[in-house]
Amino acid sequence: EVPRFEGEGVEMDAALLVEEQSVMKEVRSRANRLVNCDSANLRRTSEAASRQLAAIALLERSGRLQTLPPALREMAALRREFPHLNLGELAEAGGEPLTRSAVNHRLRRLVELAEGGTRRSGRTL
Repeated sequence: EVPRFEGEGVEMDAALLVEEQSVMKEVRSRANRLVNCDSANLRRTSEAASRQLAAIALLERSGRLQTLPPALREMAALRREFPHLNLGELAEAGGEPLTRSAVNHRLRRLVELAEGGTRRSGRTL
């Protein structure tokens, strides 16, 4: 049923109704975008953690994990202990203060080593 508008101020009521519908549509769209973004971030975090855990397991099975510098061994232990955390949360979970970037570099290095990478410039991240 189509609403009927009668009396004075009908134009204002109709304009407010149209504006309200427009605002509600925008709110729903924004909420949907945020949910989609959060879902994508969770998926990427989960996929990255799975790759990292597989790399750590491979390094451990091959006996190479124990030959790595303490910073990388500690990061491997931290990732195994907290497989569900994102990089920022993982940085906060460690005993020493780390940045998200440092955590990212160390985990990337573990994956690289597991995939057969060599040390770059004699340094380990």
